[in-house]
Amino acid sequence: MVHALNEIRRVLAPDGILIDLRPLAANWPIEVATSQDFLEAGRLSDSATGLEDDRAANESMANAEAQKWFIRQREEFFHFFIIGIHQMK
Repeated sequence: MVHALNEIRRVLAPDGILIDLRPLAANWPIEVATSQDFLEAGRLSDSATGLEDDRAANESMANAEAQKWFIRQREEFFHFFIIGIHQMK
């Protein structure tokens, strides 16, 4: 990711904004939506490599900030939903 951040720094417009967006969760719920309710169908866990990749990305961002490539303005965590819709025939 260090190479990617260096390339972003090279091409980002002055006063441009870098958004580091990485979905990460543990034990994601898998739900089935009906017209009246949401039914839990199971859980999906992150793989160990996903967590390792996230830690490496955090280190890369910290290094880029330490080198003054970017200035962190805000950090937020939020829920992320993926919705698949299938039409019944």
